[in-house]
Amino acid sequence: MAVRHSAPIAQRRSRSGLAFALSIALGLSSLACGEGFDPANEIRSLRVLGVHKDKSYVAPGESVTMQLVYHDGSPEAPRDLSVLWMTCVNPPGDLYWGCFEQFAADAHQGKLPTIAVGNTLTFDIPEDIVTSRPPPPPGNPQYGTGFAFFAVCAGELGFEVVNERSLPIACRGPDGELRGPEDFVAGYAMVYSFAEGFRNENPIVTGFRIGGVEVEPDCIDAECADVESEPPDCDADASDARCVPVCVGDCPEIEVRPVVDRASAERDEVSAHYFGRDVWEQMWINYYVEGGTLTKSERLLSDPQTGWYDDYGAKFTPPSEAGPVRIWAVVHDNRGGASFVRVTVAAR
Repeated sequence: MAVRHSAPIAQRRSRSGLAFALSIALGLSSLACGEGFDPANEIRSLRVLGVHKDKSYVAPGESVTMQLVYHDGSPEAPRDLSVLWMTCVNPPGDLYWGCFEQFAADAHQGKLPTIAVGNTLTFDIPEDIVTSRPPPPPGNPQYGTGFAFFAVCAGELGFEVVNERSLPIACRGPDGELRGPEDFVAGYAMVYSFAEGFRNENPIVTGFRIGGVEVEPDCIDAECADVESEPPDCDADASDARCVPVCVGDCPEIEVRPVVDRASAERDEVSAHYFGRDVWEQMWINYYVEGGTLTKSERLLSDPQTGWYDDYGAKFTPPSEAGPVRIWAVVHDNRGGASFVRVTVAAR
């Protein structure tokens, strides 16, 4: 296994550091809201929206390129952010925390794991990722798994080993203090590799609509890892659908939605080949906004039994103050595919 553009990172040991770091680390899919918490669809601090992979099923010996899509919604932004990745393959039970044992074993031998820095990772999948595993029970697929862990920190990232069940990364501020969840986000992306070479394509996103009108997005897919926002020039063209009135009091909601090709919903070839089930992917959309509010922000797009849903838009209410507002839509499938689109509106 190899990760390109690797770099060493500072190493220290801490009993308290990683226990706290892990408690906030791997929560991308378990965001919750309640008293004292912002709604999960509102970005008001450092937030990772997901990982764009050019392949979610990767053949043995191939490489997969991953790009981290995140946004710093902190009042202190823009800030200097540190980003790194760590990888492992075939952890015990295909469970992500099995990778921590691999990392800890390397550390006990005085070796740092391979680490890549920056928004983009190229993960080289070993030729033997499938064949190095014991054969599966009859009638089950033969496969391997790859895990790429990421960390984003408004501060300094350090390699710290606490125990074999902790991700050995901590985020510290300028005085060495541990950063909390508003300043430090970690998680992982997973890929499968099948002996038969099964593939899964990402959802096909081609644009964005506001109030039923197709508009020019800032970015689609991997571009959203790096491309800056472009607010519309409402003085030059006030009819642009991205120019929205500020909301004071009771305001009508505006429908927002990505343009998604129906061909995105693919047949699940693994289920068909091994289990005789003729089913299609499940797909859904998560919406996020950095200003104003969203309702219906998690929407089903395609169901394995009932098929495609045309009513998949979210409802956006602009903020009460004028200014640019970014809106994201992340389109997922249940086999690890994801696509991204971002648009910037101007509240005026």
